[in-house]
Amino acid sequence: MAPVADDLAGWLALDAARVPGRARALVRERGAGRLLDEGGLVLSDPPRRIAWDPRAARAAALPALRFLEQGGLALGGPADAELGRAAGRKRPPLFLYGRGDAGLLKRPRAVAVVGTREPTPVGLTRARRLAEELVDAGAVVVSGGARGVDRAAHEAAIEAGGETLFVLGQPVQADHDERRLWVREGCARAAGRTLAVTPFGPFVPHHRGLYAARNWTLAALADAVVVVEGAEGSGTRHTARAAHALGVPVFAWPTDAERPGAAMPNALIEAGRASPLPGDADAAARRILGGATRPIDARARAAPRPRTAVHPLLAALARTGGCLLVDEAARALAMPVGDLLAAAAELEVDGLLVRDGPALRLR
Repeated sequence: MAPVADDLAGWLALDAARVPGRARALVRERGAGRLLDEGGLVLSDPPRRIAWDPRAARAAALPALRFLEQGGLALGGPADAELGRAAGRKRPPLFLYGRGDAGLLKRPRAVAVVGTREPTPVGLTRARRLAEELVDAGAVVVSGGARGVDRAAHEAAIEAGGETLFVLGQPVQADHDERRLWVREGCARAAGRTLAVTPFGPFVPHHRGLYAARNWTLAALADAVVVVEGAEGSGTRHTARAAHALGVPVFAWPTDAERPGAAMPNALIEAGRASPLPGDADAAARRILGGATRPIDARARAAPRPRTAVHPLLAALARTGGCLLVDEAARALAMPVGDLLAAAAELEVDGLLVRDGPALRLR
């Protein structure tokens, strides 16, 4: 191997030996190969001793080298700037492994949109519309890719011509749940606009606890975290806690306590750990991004997203002067009253109409 490849192999072996990212300066100072052969190191603040078998660590790193030979990415190691935001945050990973456009980690804006796997129609609508507005602002949409809120945000961003960052909770090359196939398909559809990464190399045994551990990296790669919906015991709480520990702002929508998925966002807001968002997606995006939602680079200006079509109920209200009785609207749209009220509730949450007794009015 060339010297650079030998050095990278040493760094990967140290990652296989569970050397944390905070040891990066020490590894640079001593040299990855030399430190690897010493079989151990001592860290300070907090103090910790790590020991390993150099031969076993090199053997464990071989799958990572094969992953690179097959076109995969190992971002970080000696080049910590490749980690983007995570490099400057507490507990940075030594490497991020993945596939896609590594430049997405250095985009000037990135927002994580997270929530339950079983969202309500209101939650799905919020996730999709917020993702569209973030794309309009030139921001990368970040999340874990699980079904529900996370996936809705990713799909909306991809469909709108935006960029998305998937932060996975499996070791690289592990195929342990259905999201891996979905992520591959999403990356194929949006080549050059997606990046899928994980902080876990192929030498890490897969277990469910990795998903909670991954949420620290997810929060570290974002400028803000938005919690859309989640039950009190939802795994989303791990992402919110990590963001709070890292100093990453957290946002959430205050929601009627009787609605499914309201417990987590309401609890975060009441505890002062999340800032409340307005119902309108454009206003929410402005608050998240500090009031500037105009595109910030040439790429965003050259490829504006297709606007969401006007909802049929809003169009029907506009045609009749802005007001309709519920049963009249149901007849006009040939919709069951229950379905119409569900659609009206979503639009009311987004600040587009109001329920006025038996009537619906445009806001």
